[in-house]
Amino acid sequence: NGPGGKWTAPNSAFVLGILIDMGVTLLTCTFISIRIPAKVQSAPKTREIVGAISAIDWGSEEVTLNEKKATFFALVQTILKLIDEEQNMQAFANWILILSMLRIVQATGLHPRLGILTGTVRNALDDL
Repeated sequence: NGPGGKWTAPNSAFVLGILIDMGVTLLTCTFISIRIPAKVQSAPKTREIVGAISAIDWGSEEVTLNEKKATFFALVQTILKLIDEEQNMQAFANWILILSMLRIVQATGLHPRLGILTGTVRNALDDL
């Protein structure tokens, strides 16, 4: 409550802090819920792909060379897709870390000397 018991709206820095906390929490939960099943399934999936590559009988005359190459390159494409998915997840994790870092910088405002820096940024946020 403000002066005289009247309600005053919170400043934008406070609201931004709450939104960042909620966003980081949501993103972290999402990241964990996606990554745990992916990590559990990665070993069998890798074993399956490498096994399929190893199982290509390059010396066999029953299967044409074009079919063997098509099988090989399809499996390589599968590996490349998995690598791309992993890179996307790492980028997602980096965004979570950046948001967490912003929140830590904001929390350093509690320290008397560091508070000068974060207070300046907080005051400038209203103008931005």
